Amino acid sequence: DNNVLYSVYAQELFDEEMVKLPIELTEYKLDWEKAVVAANAKRAQLAQLAAAERVAREGKYVRPIVLFQATSKNGDVPVEKLKAYLTDALKIPEAEIKIATGDQKELDDVNVMDPACKVNYVITVQALKEGWDCPFAYVFCSLANVGSSKDTIQLLGRVMRMPYAKRRKTRELNRAYAFVLSKEFGMAAKELTDGLKKKGFSEVEALKAVQENFPEVEGWQGDLFSVS
Repeated sequence: DNNVLYSVYAQELFDEEMVKLPIELTEYKLDWEKAVVAANAKRAQLAQLAAAERVAREGKYVRPIVLFQATSKNGDVPVEKLKAYLTDALKIPEAEIKIATGDQKELDDVNVMDPACKVNYVITVQALKEGWDCPFAYVFCSLANVGSSKDTIQLLGRVMRMPYAKRRKTRELNRAYAFVLSKEFGMAAKELTDGLKKKGFSEVEALKAVQENFPEVEGWQGDLFSVS
């Protein structure tokens, strides 16, 4: 098995303060807009917490970023539709949004970790190019129905890197967040857990790494069911 060499991969990275764990997962069935709104609200909350920690001189500069996975052009939420929703419905300035696809390479030559950078949202469809790395990415929002897509798992991995490889004082800033669409509740959790195992997480590590939000209503968003 090609993954044998990485059997303690997750625990080693966590001990070295290199990854954000756990991943708080919220699944949505019917309404992609709710997933986008929730992801945006989480980013705003994290930005406030990061600023407060910075003011208290307890951490370096962090600007939490949302990484969106739009659908292909013939899907329900292609790139331009998602961007229009962000700018028109949520009133997000266009300067805060960058598109990174095969055709649009707006992240090229952009240092997203620069405090002067205004980027808070990145929209892509498939896996981002090799070498792109931004530990400021905290929130993953996939508007493609989660399946066994290697692109989804790769993109999820992009929000797991810990800024500066150093745990933060604020608990919420040590975690990653995922808002995804799923045909059945629990499907996304299973797919993400299986994907993490393929990336080298042990069975126990993968199960602990994904913590689901408990469904209260049709649409499945709700309060976190169990967080230690």
